Amino acid sequence: MLPEQLRCELSSRLDARGRDRRLRWTPPRNWHVTLRFLGRWPDERRNDLVRALLWSREEAAFTLKLGTAGQFPARGALRVLFLQLADAGALTSLAVRIGSSVDALWPDHPGDRRWPRPHLTLARGAGERVRADEILDPDFPGDDLPDWPVEGFSLLVSEPSDRGVSYREEAFFPLRK
Repeated sequence: MLPEQLRCELSSRLDARGRDRRLRWTPPRNWHVTLRFLGRWPDERRNDLVRALLWSREEAAFTLKLGTAGQFPARGALRVLFLQLADAGALTSLAVRIGSSVDALWPDHPGDRRWPRPHLTLARGAGERVRADEILDPDFPGDDLPDWPVEGFSLLVSEPSDRGVSYREEAFFPLRK
């Protein structure tokens, strides 16, 4: 999860420029950096998942900085508007370690097996053809936002409701100091 100061500053910058109504914006309380999408695991495999994530925490703690806006897919109509992470080598390494650990314990797990692209989702497309560069300037959010120390990672469970999706932290895994 983002530190509160960073979350407030980023939210304020988005509010100041106006949030395009062609997108469904992620509430700031739900902002998190996605390392790997692991899918829905059956209860009987949950301990396997936690064990795999415990193996992944051998990475050392590091610092992150928000980068520029991007979109999934890279071309065509936007499905996801996100912020990249500058100098994200340590984060990508952690995501790869998580994927390898999970694959080793359950090769047929329901998660995503593509090369990780850690990112911070800001909004999702609402069916209209729109591109990231129509929504945010190329230099958004600017390079003056604070860095933040990453001392661990969380297993988040998404909980859909009538009011949208919220996330619950199921477990936290501290990184090596």
